[in-house]
Amino acid sequence: MSSHDYKAFAKTLAGSSIFHNMPSEVLEDLLKAAKISDLKPGSNAMEEKLIRMPGLVVILTGKLVIKKTDKGKITEVGPGNFLGEVSLFGMSLSPSATAEVLEDSTLVIIHRDTLEKWFERFPYTEALFFRYLSTELCNRLYSTTELLAQQKK
Repeated sequence: MSSHDYKAFAKTLAGSSIFHNMPSEVLEDLLKAAKISDLKPGSNAMEEKLIRMPGLVVILTGKLVIKKTDKGKITEVGPGNFLGEVSLFGMSLSPSATAEVLEDSTLVIIHRDTLEKWFERFPYTEALFFRYLSTELCNRLYSTTELLAQQKK
């Protein structure tokens, strides 16, 4: 028996940009099929250039700092934020940054095959998920472009 609060975690997912407003019972199904990991401060959820990401990682509770070896701290992320989305597309790229846990955190790791099986059980979620993911990735690209443009001034 798991001690995880799937209803609360489903609410966090539903508030994220990539699972926005999807039904709680559908998100609970995904959470139960995925791997939930509890991490302590000082541990790494991912390490820059070390290994390939195991899947999409969504922060359910806690806080992580994203940092690069040569640049230091980039940002902090918390519940609803995600990492490792490139792994969903079968690309064997290692992480471009390190995500260090700042406070007790719970993450869900969603492997590509788990996500594909979930799409089979709930077909309408696939189009929603990829629309939300592409919107979020476009927002990130826009923000990165703006930062680069400001650095050129």
